[in-house]
Amino acid sequence: MKSCLGDETNIEAETTEAENKNPKGAGRKPKVTDRSEKKIMDAWASGRYKTHGDIDYEFELEKGEAKKVIERVNRRLKRSGQRTE
Repeated sequence: MKSCLGDETNIEAETTEAENKNPKGAGRKPKVTDRSEKKIMDAWASGRYKTHGDIDYEFELEKGEAKKVIERVNRRLKRSGQRTE
């Protein structure tokens, strides 16, 4: 089908894309814990490291980065109901 601008448009493709969208799919997608965060959380849960600084040193992170990751993941888990504290 030609539009007034002279280019062809595909109406079928446009309706298919609109049909594939979830009407309740609005909003931000939930954050998923990635591998590096999981490694840090597993290391902290193991009890082998006494301080966050020990994890920073072992994983070659900037000072305070392990603490930020641990707190961020714990808050995320608490909000989702998987962790109770």
